[in-house]
Parts: sequence; C-alpha cells; structure tokens
Amino acid sequence: MLKNIIAHRPNLKLQFKINKNLIQSFKVLQMSLQEMQEFANKEIEINPVLSMSSINKSNNSQLIEKYAEKPNIKHWLYQQSYTLFEKKDKGLVKIYIENLDDNGFCRISAKEVANLTSSSITNAIKVLQKLKTLDPIGIFSQSLEENLEIQLKNNGIYNNNHKIILNNLELIASYNISKLMQLCNLSEKEIKKIIKQVKNLNPRPLDSFSPDITNIAIVDLIVLIDKDKKEILISLNKDQNLKLKIDKEYVKKIKVQKQDSKTKKYLNDCMSHARWLKNTLNHRDKTIMSVSKKVLNYQKQFFFDGPEHMLPLTLKQVASMCKLHETTIGRTINNKFIFYDNNILPLKKFFNSKIKSSENTKNISSSSIKYKMRQIINSEKIGEHTYSDQKLVELFSKNGITISRRTIAKYRESMSIPSSIVRSRQINF
Repeated sequence: MLKNIIAHRPNLKLQFKINKNLIQSFKVLQMSLQEMQEFANKEIEINPVLSMSSINKSNNSQLIEKYAEKPNIKHWLYQQSYTLFEKKDKGLVKIYIENLDDNGFCRISAKEVANLTSSSITNAIKVLQKLKTLDPIGIFSQSLEENLEIQLKNNGIYNNNHKIILNNLELIASYNISKLMQLCNLSEKEIKKIIKQVKNLNPRPLDSFSPDITNIAIVDLIVLIDKDKKEILISLNKDQNLKLKIDKEYVKKIKVQKQDSKTKKYLNDCMSHARWLKNTLNHRDKTIMSVSKKVLNYQKQFFFDGPEHMLPLTLKQVASMCKLHETTIGRTINNKFIFYDNNILPLKKFFNSKIKSSENTKNISSSSIKYKMRQIINSEKIGEHTYSDQKLVELFSKNGITISRRTIAKYRESMSIPSSIVRSRQINF
C-alpha cells in the first residue's frame, strides 16, 4: 500500500523558457558599435521591409575622424610592393601583409604561407626576405632581436658584440652592465656605448604608422565638460547611431498585390521582427545612456581634478543605482567607448577595485593608487634615490592609505615598471 502511495506522488518541476528575442536582446546590448553595424546589415539583407536611414555627419564625427587619422601601413606596403613582385607572388604578398601584427612584426611562418597559397616554402621565404626591405625599416621582422639587427645593419655598425647584446636583451632591461662586460669582454664605457646604440633604435617598426585605428574602437558616447557649471555633458555618438526604418512604400506596394496565406504570414513575420529590432536598438541606446550617466557622473572628479581622483566603483554599485541586474550592467559597458578630450577611453576604465584606507580618509581606487605610484617613481629621475616597494608602502601609509607591499609590487608590474634595483641602475647609467 505504502509503495503505491509513493509511486503516485506528484512530481512537480519548475521550468523556465527564455524567449529567443530576449536572448537576442541581451546579445545586442553587449555588442560593440561595429558588431551592431554588421548585425544590422545582415538583418537588412534578409528582411525586405527594413532599410537604413542616411546619417548626416556632424562636427563630432569630423573631430573623431581627425583624431583617428593615421597613415595606413597596409596601403603603403601594397604601393611599395606593386612593382617589386611578379603576378604569381601577389597572393603570398597579400597574406604576409594582411597577417602583420599591430607592431609591424610578421607572425605567420613561411611554411603556413606556402600551404595557404600552394607555393613552395623556398619561394615563400624569398618573398618574405624581399618584403623585409620595404619601408619602414624592420617591417616584417619575426622578432624584436631581428628588428634591432636590421636597423643596426642599416646603420652600418652591426658587429659580433651587437649580436651578443641582442641575444641577451634581458640584461639590457635590467641594466646588468657587469654581466654584459663579461660576455663581450669589453670595458664599461664600450658596453654603455653599445647599449645606447641599441636603445636609440625603434623597437616597433610601426611606431610611425598605424593600421586603420578607426576600425579598432568606434566611439559610442561623446563627453564634454562645462567647467563653469561643473557639469558633465554626455551624448550618444549620433553619427554612428543606427537608424533602421521600415520601408512603408515597399510594404504598401506588396499589400496591394494579391497574396496567398504563406506570403501574408511571411510579410507579417518580417514586419513583426522589424518592429522588435527597432525597439531593441532604442532600448539599447537608452540603457547605454542611463548606465553611462550614472558611471561618469559618479567619477566626476576624474574629469575636473585628474586621474588621481578616480573613485572605486563596482558593477554591483552601478546596478543598485540603475535598478538593473549586475549582468545587464556588465553587458552594457562591454565594448563601449567614450570620446573625451581627444582621447578614446573604454567605459570599463571607470570601474576600479577599492583600496583599504584608515579612518577619515576617502575610499581610494586602484586606478588612483597606480597614478600616484607613477608620479612618485617618475620623480626619482631628479631625486637622489629610488623608492623600494616597502618605501612606497610607507609613503602611502603616511597619507592614510593602507596597502600591502605585495599589492604595490602587483600594481608596479602591471604598469611595466621595473624594480627599484633596476631603476637605480637605469638612473646611474
């Protein structure tokens, strides 16, 4: 009897089904503007009732484009290689150029290029060697050492001592003069001369060039400040704002024609999806504006008093301010950029962890600590000593900021600042 009762006990299950459109809305919110443009273009291709409104460029757009205007290295390399290579090698040239990294280094092997073009490895190597003769000097180098070697040879000063030095670049980074003197069997004066020659070289072939930066970060928001009113003026970058519209003339034309049930359903589905997409884009804009205003106004001191006044801020805090979920805040700030004072800054920059401080001292962010650290360390150049990590701990403590030596070391390393021993050697070099 008991067995039958147990067997007939109701089994309740609670299931949640998330609407596909809701999932897509989350994805849209998280997209960068560039991803949004690609997404919208695909929607227009498959939905006949959708079209894009033309956008008139404003002064803001011209300002951003002027900021982003850089020589296009790929265009320059194609120009140089046009008469340098035979038609059969154009495919190899294209793959090498398109696979340059942002510093101008070649990160694809001759074997890979040969496989992609059905060419011989020997020919792929020949093409690469010829590409290395193009401007700027060191372009298509496959390592920092090779880039420096090419420049030294171009200057007509490369010798065996330079080769030893380039094979031990970590000793230059740590200013370990004595070890280099042993390896090269040279005097301190001679080693310092070679080190200066190496340091005067360009570590990145593309320092004077930039692969079309406008495709890297499209600005979502324009930020200006009113110093008199102490206000931050935030606006969407309308020049990049997607203006989708429903082509009413097309819809009207189709409706006049005789339609079967399948055509009617298809047209209704297209209209329904078009309305949803327009509403989703509007909601995305409103959410970005709402969240950004809360974040940037909270960090008001950054804009009026400088980076050292950046406050600690978390997703949880902003979620509470906006009455939204933390995950929504995370999606909103992801891949979003602001244009301020001729700089493009990620919205994520304004989120910082909190540093413990003693009583009667305002909360201080990790960003603020890093800024202050760099200021202190930069002052060593005109001072008489360098500050160890422990000394930095003591300096912060005097200003009411409690921070561990381990945290100081972590922040210093994240900013690529060497230890006090290496900095001391550097100052005395």
